[in-house]
Amino acid sequence: MSATVLELPPGNGTVRLQVIDTGSKLLCKAETLLEPGIPGHEYLNLPNVCWLVENLNTGKKVLFDCGVRKNFKDLPPAALEVLRVSTPGLHVDFDVHDILVKSKVDPGTLDWIIWSHHHWDHTGDPTRFPPNVGIVVGPEFSATHLPGYPSNPKSEMVEKDFVGRPFWELDFDTNRTIGGLRAYDFWGDGSLYLLDTPGHSVGHISALARTSDMNFVFMGGDICHFPGVFRPSPYIPLPNQMTKAARLDTYFACPCAASTFTSIHPKGEEAGRREPFYKPSSGPLSIYQDPSLAYSTVQRLIEFDAHPDVMVCIAHDPAVAETLPTMNKGPANEINGWKEKGYKEACHWGFLNQLPRAGKPGRPKLVEKYKCEGTLYDDVEGLKTGHSNHFKSLL
Repeated sequence: MSATVLELPPGNGTVRLQVIDTGSKLLCKAETLLEPGIPGHEYLNLPNVCWLVENLNTGKKVLFDCGVRKNFKDLPPAALEVLRVSTPGLHVDFDVHDILVKSKVDPGTLDWIIWSHHHWDHTGDPTRFPPNVGIVVGPEFSATHLPGYPSNPKSEMVEKDFVGRPFWELDFDTNRTIGGLRAYDFWGDGSLYLLDTPGHSVGHISALARTSDMNFVFMGGDICHFPGVFRPSPYIPLPNQMTKAARLDTYFACPCAASTFTSIHPKGEEAGRREPFYKPSSGPLSIYQDPSLAYSTVQRLIEFDAHPDVMVCIAHDPAVAETLPTMNKGPANEINGWKEKGYKEACHWGFLNQLPRAGKPGRPKLVEKYKCEGTLYDDVEGLKTGHSNHFKSLL
């Protein structure tokens, strides 16, 4: 198939982009996020990254997403119900605020925390940040999710997170689009665009950051939850032979035949080289607000992923978390220069390591049960009551 016709916007503004391991690790039920099911892939191992974005012209800084709050046991009942339904394992060892301080970035120098959407694994704990740090959200967020808990007992949001700090709900201009997605030029200099990427959640947004003149990183948030939802594609099919560059686990032969993976593809071996393994879940346990709309949005994402000047990073891609140099490992680490460093190619096929092998999970479970503030809880009910069957703290 011919190359994508995606047109990227010209501009002079650029950002410094740093990826942060948010300190949270999730084990999610695949049926809540993906379909169709593949035997042996009943659970998804989901790391969780966010981004520090600094405008290189002005020095202004924002976070894109913020991970999980350390005291997630105190989330509103509606949020804990989402946790119970979708996520049988969650460990939080530290949070984004901790990493900023450790990296000698004053949290008070941030202007905004941009939330890709409302879910607890992206909103963090704004109360740990000074009140000058505002919150940016996507369209219709307020009407759908506010007021927060406890004023609205059914809300998943925490009311005190918003008190006394700036709040900005985006209103996209339909006249500006990038790759078919409505776009907002956040700083007005073409360095950072927020994109309307609906489907998973009301008001879900992604971001497109210019790291050099015409190179961009697409920060997807939860536009989808597994790279197998948008890979392989007609633009970048699975190679007949996977080489060392694919970064497959040592379990696999090198080179590794594509049939190793297409043999389990729901659409068969031939289509399996050119079509994604999955699409967003539409089943009874799906946590997608509009699965059909999410699928349409993902078709746009495939165009970005195919463009040689765009690196796509969704929040829960294990290969992104394993491969990219995080701020956690060095405060000077950044993603700028990703094209020359080969990061896009290094991350592209890493998701294959998570697929089942002979009907069994490709990787062991990332976490089990719930580790919150150093204590391990067996279930969500234990989180709610503060009761743990584990007598020793894990601190």
